[in-house]
Amino acid sequence: VPRLPHEQIVFHRLIEFYLEMMKEHPSQREDYAEKILDQVSNTTKKPDNNVLLSLFKMYDFDEGIVNLCKKLGMRDDLLNFYISRNRDEDIIALCKEHGVDEVNLWIHALKYFVKPELRKEHYIPAILD
Repeated sequence: VPRLPHEQIVFHRLIEFYLEMMKEHPSQREDYAEKILDQVSNTTKKPDNNVLLSLFKMYDFDEGIVNLCKKLGMRDDLLNFYISRNRDEDIIALCKEHGVDEVNLWIHALKYFVKPELRKEHYIPAILD
């Protein structure tokens, strides 16, 4: 099957269209989110993942950010995303899953949880175990 000259651009624009529709029609958010994740997961095209990640961030599409970061093994970025969204349980889960090989995840999480103004000291024992 021959490739279209601007296939990648068209694919990115389709994803952006779905993201726009999610914003305009909040009641259909789940439907559009499913379409986006399905397109990204099952495409035979070779999308530019940096473009997709930028779009997901621009439109605050958390599921897409998490999905793409996991798919690409971008654990530091995923940890930073979880921290920015105060997703404490996800922070701990990510560290438990990948912290053996990537000790820096634990260190970054510890730096986050020890900040006194956040009052999240109760997570520290989970990190130090």
